[in-house]
Amino acid sequence: MGLGIFVQDIETDEVDAEAIANKIRIAVMSAPPFYEYIAKQAIDKSELNVINNNIRLLARFDFLFELYKKENNKYLKSKGKIKRDKTSSITNAIKFVNVEFTNKQQTIWLAISCIDAFFSWTEHLFIHLAIVGQYLSNGNKVTTLMLEDWQTKFKAGIPDTSKDLHSYFNELIAIRQQVRNFIAHGAYGKDGAAFYFHSNTGAVPVKMDYKKGKKKFSLELDLTFNYEDAIKLIQDFINTLENGSLELPMLYTQKYALPTVLSFASNGFYQTAMIDKNSFEACADYISKLFDDAGNMDW
Repeated sequence: MGLGIFVQDIETDEVDAEAIANKIRIAVMSAPPFYEYIAKQAIDKSELNVINNNIRLLARFDFLFELYKKENNKYLKSKGKIKRDKTSSITNAIKFVNVEFTNKQQTIWLAISCIDAFFSWTEHLFIHLAIVGQYLSNGNKVTTLMLEDWQTKFKAGIPDTSKDLHSYFNELIAIRQQVRNFIAHGAYGKDGAAFYFHSNTGAVPVKMDYKKGKKKFSLELDLTFNYEDAIKLIQDFINTLENGSLELPMLYTQKYALPTVLSFASNGFYQTAMIDKNSFEACADYISKLFDDAGNMDW
């Protein structure tokens, strides 16, 4: 799709059409700095809406989680099973497949995918919870928060008073560091756990430590990953999110899937909405109508 210039008579109007097109091109090339200026002004004034992709991001997790459950059930049923594969036409050797090992490996792959999807979703979610539930209304602070790490976003979106959710923090951080970050950095680990040094007793694992002021190398055991416990912890955390102290902010971000409006955080609208469920539903319906009317250009 683009802008078209149409003329009645190509022979007489072509020169004028080309001149108009050139002026439009020049204007388009000159526009970005102006729009950047407008955007900066909007951020400084906190006149922002934050796009809400939470439903789709959680749907990705749910999809992978269902696949994980099916594969895990297959693995549990296949324990100790070995099946005969086709015979080699060259050596006449019979090939056997360890069904249990194959199913467990695929279960672990799906568990890792679930974990990655969970952290991807919550990185997005915590920004919205910080605005809707904690009334973060400063545009510059919101844009800065978007660039922060998962831990910082967690603490911004989930207040210290939410003890039911903060009890999960340390274990979720451990999962993120030991599993998600490990895979995300090429299975060498974020801290470079990629080497074994030679010794008289055999190969010894080495961890590279890039943090300033610390030794470059330290000994560390191989990565261990109890995927069943990790997935259960994540499921428990999601359940607590949806039914615990942040139930109403979660309804806003997940069920209603509304954009988050910074001005509603600053003028007390969200605070009023979070008084109780009746107040919340009235406010959510009001906001939904505002966006529907805007989408229909019904002003």
